[in-house]
Amino acid sequence: MDVCRLFNRFVYFLVEKSLGDVKKFDPFVLLKIIALWGGRICLFIFIAALYAVSHVIFMRIIPLEWSVCENVPFFVFRIVLFLYVYYSLVFHYYKARTLKPVINPGTPSDKFCISCNNWKGPSTSHCKACDQCIYRMDHHCPHIGQCVGAHNQSHFFLFLFYLLIGTGLFFLLAPTFWLEWIETRKEIMDIPKEMCWRPYCFNRLYFLVYRSYGREDTLIKFCCFLFVMLHWIMWGFVGVYTWIISCGMTMAMRMFQKSDVESRKPFNWITVKNRWRKYMNCQEQPLWKIFFIPKSRRLVSYQDYKEMIM
Repeated sequence: MDVCRLFNRFVYFLVEKSLGDVKKFDPFVLLKIIALWGGRICLFIFIAALYAVSHVIFMRIIPLEWSVCENVPFFVFRIVLFLYVYYSLVFHYYKARTLKPVINPGTPSDKFCISCNNWKGPSTSHCKACDQCIYRMDHHCPHIGQCVGAHNQSHFFLFLFYLLIGTGLFFLLAPTFWLEWIETRKEIMDIPKEMCWRPYCFNRLYFLVYRSYGREDTLIKFCCFLFVMLHWIMWGFVGVYTWIISCGMTMAMRMFQKSDVESRKPFNWITVKNRWRKYMNCQEQPLWKIFFIPKSRRLVSYQDYKEMIM
């Protein structure tokens, strides 16, 4: 029997036993299950990574930097800056995960959504994982366990923004620790030629990653490569979202080539500034406070966004 056909029958059997009759099975039910458990798994991964990074910083980096410190004010400045970025990162992740996006019920003069049996207002998209219409829906993010839309979109962007800053400061605020850590690994990098396979650079990387001096060293290498990877990924995310926000669009609108009244306005400095104020839910506050002062803002509704002064 063909291997592919056998595999298909095996998958069909598993789906039928776990989810019932396949012919009557709604695939969006599986999507909801994946979205639910994906959010919980991502929350566990975030907490585990946060614990690992905190352990390395507070138990290894800070004691070493203090032991060789010659400028106490500069050391205190680095600690305060790190704690500020650390708190802002956790704060905006918590807010993006707990604040519910704005639901636009719409009016009888708007389009009708057959998925949730409700009127769908302008600039609104239906999320099949949440099974509701979200105003200015960006995407359903498994990392926060819900949709990114109006009201929690500002915290989601600031979470990415502080993750970009934090992954860079992780190396810049502790130069002594990382220089010493690299020095202790020079003997690992000096690999005899007879032990290598081509290309030589990949063999050196293999030894650097898999050879360690105990559990603590493994944890440090995990944090190092995690932050290097996240830093470059966040450059892409923050850059894309900066352009999308400046154009008055969302990720869903960009992907499906849609537009609304806001995105069709002329592209100039005043329009871009007003789009950022609306996206970040500034209300009466200046834009710089929203970026650099982690603070809860009042819950808003669709009417608040609609009547917001641009």
